[in-house]
Amino acid sequence: MWGWVAVNYLMDGFGHAPEASSPSAPSSSSATGLLPLAPLADAPPDSSRDSVTPVDVNHHSPTFGFLDMGGASTQLAFSPSNSELQRSGYPASDLRKVSLRLLSGETVEWPVFVASWLDFGTNRVRDRYVDLLVSRWRSQTPEGVLDLDTPIPDPCLPKGLTLPSSSPMSHPGFAGTGSFATCLTELKPLLDHAHPCPANHCLFGGVPTPHIDFEREDQRGFIGISEYWYTAQQVLGLGGVWDWGEWETGMNGFCGKDWADIEHKVEEDKEGASAMASRR
Repeated sequence: MWGWVAVNYLMDGFGHAPEASSPSAPSSSSATGLLPLAPLADAPPDSSRDSVTPVDVNHHSPTFGFLDMGGASTQLAFSPSNSELQRSGYPASDLRKVSLRLLSGETVEWPVFVASWLDFGTNRVRDRYVDLLVSRWRSQTPEGVLDLDTPIPDPCLPKGLTLPSSSPMSHPGFAGTGSFATCLTELKPLLDHAHPCPANHCLFGGVPTPHIDFEREDQRGFIGISEYWYTAQQVLGLGGVWDWGEWETGMNGFCGKDWADIEHKVEEDKEGASAMASRR
């Protein structure tokens, strides 16, 4: 929740934004993919300041959503619109309330949805994925006959990368085949979409969530930090405004490379060597 507050404070997300087609909108807004902000407004009569950053006290414009992914869990926080709540049937009474005191002395309150999904961070998902591969390998192996010499193919690892088993007597480890498309297919079941949803709408893992309308013209979008940034920027150099096409192209290229070539490139880039090695 405080990450959501910090992002909107830093990005002026609490300020009123004019319509994207407004003549007053700065031309640079289209380059960043973000809606423009209104100019400074006159301060209230009882304020000690000459001007203040305008705050959308009536919630006419959306705030930024917030995404955070660590090693063990992933988090989501955003302030849904009334239409998004109605479409999903999510009860407004279940939203958190964030109250902020403005420089003018006013108190403004935002309703915010906040959720944390344990076991959906990068490390825990990898652990769950490894368990899935091992379980499938065992089910396809004749009873009592375990081939502990041939690594299990892993499409989510680059070609030529072999990871030894953490338990050599139970499975033989993994050998990368470098297929991003296959990796996505293998990971999708881990989102637990089949888990019963106790409401009209769940993103994944059976957690009730307000609908998110990405087609809204005034959608500010979501800001992702931690692993959303580290992997995109340090591995692919794609940090910035998210583009699925660029991400898919970058991951296809990266996963299809031989691990020896990746290691060689990492060694040439001393600044990013430790970061890349830790995210292999």
